[in-house]
Amino acid sequence: FRGDLVNKRILEIGAGRGTDLTILSQKGATAYNLDFSDNALKLAREHAKTKRVPIFPVKADAQALPFADESLDLVYSQGLVEHFKDDDRVSFYIIDTIGWVNRRHL
Repeated sequence: FRGDLVNKRILEIGAGRGTDLTILSQKGATAYNLDFSDNALKLAREHAKTKRVPIFPVKADAQALPFADESLDLVYSQGLVEHFKDDDRVSFYIIDTIGWVNRRHL
């Protein structure tokens, strides 16, 4: 990520243990971790706690993002889309959403 991240609202869809989000939070971003898995959200909270940075877990479905339009500066995902190979609609939705948000704000 390039540029100043202070006060940027960043969402990672399917963040796993939140390694990237803790780094973004350390650089001043408001970091949101969206996952459907309680266990993944717990792991991310625990990881952030060890790094002494805040991240905000959001339990939700990636196909129904609980954020208002224009409320995020960056949405990204890595290592998630391949989990939906059997249903291309999910993959395209996630990619389209990420692209739309990022084109509007970057």
